Amino acid sequence: MLVSAVLALSVAGPPTDGLTVLVTGATGGTGRLLYSYLKADSRIKAVRALVYGSGSGSPEAHQHAAEALNCSACDSTEGIFYGDVSVPASLTTAFEGIDSVAITVGAPPGSNTSQQKSIEFIGVENQAKALVANGAAGKHVTLCSSMATTNPKPLPFMGGPILETQCRGVPWRVGHSVRHHQAVRHRRAVRSWRQAAAGRP
Repeated sequence: MLVSAVLALSVAGPPTDGLTVLVTGATGGTGRLLYSYLKADSRIKAVRALVYGSGSGSPEAHQHAAEALNCSACDSTEGIFYGDVSVPASLTTAFEGIDSVAITVGAPPGSNTSQQKSIEFIGVENQAKALVANGAAGKHVTLCSSMATTNPKPLPFMGGPILETQCRGVPWRVGHSVRHHQAVRHRRAVRSWRQAAAGRP
């Protein structure tokens, strides 16, 4: 289903067999599955992975990538990049020249509200901006979110504040040329978050 969502975005855009797709959060449970499926799909030209880290990646990050993504060098020669979605400057290289980004990044259990916001909300915004840094025409965003994100106040056993933050971190159109597919949109939550950030009631 996730692969279909990514491929569906190519409608009225570039030919599917010409797409270069970046999977962010690629070593997570959802990310590694999507990365694997896209790599095996002959309709995709190239698949990249963004792994949490910095620069060219630490030895630990390389080992983690090797275990999750079955890479050898686990570097840019294999389409493996390292970055932090809360740090825009770390995304530039991975996003350069891509047509589509599949966002599977998520805040880890135990993270505080500030960390959740920087990953699930601001991080989504940073990725959308990185995607269109050199133009929005033909670019696509797929957000792989979680179940129950339509509930603006999920109970702890449902995921609590992480899900509340996810429902606010929905990709939006950047200009009029970015097409997006989203599992869930919760407009009221997004609007209230932006109003709060701007100091408006």
